[in-house]
Amino acid sequence: MSELKRIDEIVLCVHNISMILPESETTSEPNVASTPPATSVPPAQTPPATTPQTPSQTPPKNILKLLLDKKWPIPTLVLFVVIILVIVFFSVSNHDNKNINITNSENKPIASVGDKPIYLEDLKKVALEKNPASSTDTNAIRLAFAVLTERIILDSEAKKLNVSVSDRETEQRIITIYPTPKELSSQEKKELSYNLLKEKIMEKSVESREAYSIRAELPPYSQYRDQYTTEQLEFFQQQKDAIDKLLPDVEERLRHADIFLNIAQSVYKEYPDLQAIMEVNEYNMHETKDEKLLKNPKLYFYDRKRTGDLFFDTIFALHTQEIKLINHQSNPGGYVIMLKKINNQGIFNYDDWLAAKKKELVKTFISI
Repeated sequence: MSELKRIDEIVLCVHNISMILPESETTSEPNVASTPPATSVPPAQTPPATTPQTPSQTPPKNILKLLLDKKWPIPTLVLFVVIILVIVFFSVSNHDNKNINITNSENKPIASVGDKPIYLEDLKKVALEKNPASSTDTNAIRLAFAVLTERIILDSEAKKLNVSVSDRETEQRIITIYPTPKELSSQEKKELSYNLLKEKIMEKSVESREAYSIRAELPPYSQYRDQYTTEQLEFFQQQKDAIDKLLPDVEERLRHADIFLNIAQSVYKEYPDLQAIMEVNEYNMHETKDEKLLKNPKLYFYDRKRTGDLFFDTIFALHTQEIKLINHQSNPGGYVIMLKKINNQGIFNYDDWLAAKKKELVKTFISI
């Protein structure tokens, strides 16, 4: 056997082994010629002579036979084993290369945001905030990288715009979100503080809307009457009748340019059956202690996650000073919205703004 022929057979074996490795699960077209059905040759006929198979036609099950039937010289066998090991190594460990890079980068910056370097230890600290058990997991590190780069960008932008968030503002927001007292961890407060900072920066950097709203809604009780008592159903009907009067009443008062806070306070007193469910600027009026949240229009930024929400979509469809009354189709109730102001800042939403900042400021030295 010539050396050239041996090399051809090695290539053939390597090809077939690569076809059965876990990382090589390619979906090739089935070769009908190599495995003809049993009924394709009648018993009385002699099957046609088969043509020699090309490497791509050799079934993987013949590899062991091919190895055992041939008497390979030692150097050729060594070469063969090396080739197999190389294929196995790359097929099995290829997807772990990023982990190796990260693991070996304790003392090297993984990336930078502007002139601020980011080290693996920084990412582990952020990952610990979310889930201590998986703080060194690759997915946790990737998530931490996204969080940390965003925070650094927000801090940098806050200095440029001269905005900040005080502890008092953070505490006030906690009270707004949790009317009943709740003690938050330092990490939860930190996250909330960054959300406030994000809002302040967005107000100056991203297109937004300022809108007033009064809402009152009921569950779809008529569809689930068997789940409620007679008394509950009667009270729901009372509330529905009150909502049918409330919404046109609010719309009319807004058209007469009444002061919004006065409208909210008046209808709250005039419709006692609705006090527990009435929302002003998306805050439950019965529970909200901060009058400023009811007095001032609420600020809205475009959020792709909320598209499809009729309330949110309506705010971004209205013109300045336009008023819209919407009754729900699926359940009793609805809301009245008045768009107070449109703030045009050039960038439509926060995601686009952040993506532009990352493209400008973030440099990655080691793949994550």
